[in-house]
Amino acid sequence: MEKSKRIVTKAGDVFCAEIDGKYKCFFQYIINDVVQKKNSNVVRVFKRRYPMDYKPCIEDIVSDEVLFYLHTDIRDGIMNDAWYKVGDSKKSGEEDCRKILFGATSPVSYGPGRSIECVEPEENWRIWHIGEDAVFLGRLPKEYAGKIEDGAIIPYYYLLMRMKLGFDTDWHSYIYEFGIRHRVALPGADIYVKKGYDYYSTQTFFHFHGKGIARLVEIAYDGKVTRMTTDDIAASNHKMSRLEFSDIKWIHKDFIKEEEFERIWNGEMKIQ
Repeated sequence: MEKSKRIVTKAGDVFCAEIDGKYKCFFQYIINDVVQKKNSNVVRVFKRRYPMDYKPCIEDIVSDEVLFYLHTDIRDGIMNDAWYKVGDSKKSGEEDCRKILFGATSPVSYGPGRSIECVEPEENWRIWHIGEDAVFLGRLPKEYAGKIEDGAIIPYYYLLMRMKLGFDTDWHSYIYEFGIRHRVALPGADIYVKKGYDYYSTQTFFHFHGKGIARLVEIAYDGKVTRMTTDDIAASNHKMSRLEFSDIKWIHKDFIKEEEFERIWNGEMKIQ
């Protein structure tokens, strides 16, 4: 039986993820976080996207603006061919990372003897800086809204999603679900969502390209269907003409697949 390949990673290593075979994104391993113990590698993801034929220049990559910081398991991503190492740099960004305030919550709480108690995630928030103990806050005070990074350990596939869209759609991303941070779309990202409809109102399906609406489909309670493009919305001075993606608090159940939107746009899918 073939032995598993030994994977060695260290702080400063730089990794490349090829997104949908269209462009390259890079991130750097900064440090391990003792607060989020198990396989918790803290990385910084860089903002710039590179063409697929780009030959990595490590110092140029690590000099780029940071898009976000995140906890993940780098080894898991390597084993699943989500990314690969391209080099390393002594400029690890650790000093800046230690200034970032992370926050996380969970539907369980651990008591004496590691006993487990089910709790409301909204009442179970803790915050911390790298290298410091976590502070339990219970319900997160409003002044922290928009000021903390998600401290949960994110699987590799949601890290790829954040590189592609600017956020992930998982319901475990409590920092988004509870409105601590709004999901903000990256330029050029195609996002498909739906809102509304309770048999008395309109259900709307959206296709956002970046922050703006590219197309929408409105289905009224009486079955009337209206399809509009960006130009249609602007020409009619539609109520959503100035709506941007981040203006709405999107939750996990709002996100749909591109295929579903296209079937609705083309009139191939009946809405129940």
